Amino acid sequence: REDAVRRLLQGGVLRSESIVAALLSVRAEDFLSEPEADAMYRDRWPDIKTEGLAPPWLSISAYALALEAFNPSAGMRMADLLGQRGYFAALLAALVGDDGQVQVLCSEGRRTKRALAKQLKGFKQVNVIAGAATEVEGLAGDFDGVFFPGALPAIPTSWQKLLLDNGGQVVTFVGPRFGVQDMVAAIQRNGAMGERVIARMRVPIVAGLHGWLRA
Repeated sequence: REDAVRRLLQGGVLRSESIVAALLSVRAEDFLSEPEADAMYRDRWPDIKTEGLAPPWLSISAYALALEAFNPSAGMRMADLLGQRGYFAALLAALVGDDGQVQVLCSEGRRTKRALAKQLKGFKQVNVIAGAATEVEGLAGDFDGVFFPGALPAIPTSWQKLLLDNGGQVVTFVGPRFGVQDMVAAIQRNGAMGERVIARMRVPIVAGLHGWLRA
């Protein structure tokens, strides 16, 4: 964990002291198996055998870039649309503090929701909701930030209703089904969305409404 944070600092990916502190204090090993956590810290990606299945985790660089784009602080309201294991939600919870809120969508049924809620029970500001990630079921705005860790053809316009009108943003991955995608931050201001590219990387696509695969 410390080696990964040091590497990200040296590479200029990490700039915020609060994000560095969160990455050092939240243990990925509490949410992933030890081999998975080790691979994540080494900037590797999960091996997805079936196209369309949600990735259980992303590389540490992807998480760090997302956090730097959001720059979450105390009291913010954040959403993780694909909280498969809960690691990123735990990072967000550490950053928004007791006065903030983190909503987590779990897309694999009630049993997984119960397991994820149990995993995150130490974070009182986290609420786990069962629902299809791309359809944002059960969520209602206004969020400072919304994270979707999978590749989409485009950011759904319907997601705008989840965001604060002035400064709310989505961080996700947009691009081709079988190629490298753009990691983008789309910020809403006065009802209009402006996108900027953060990085380029290839991430798994996620099946569902608005995705490359409908089911």
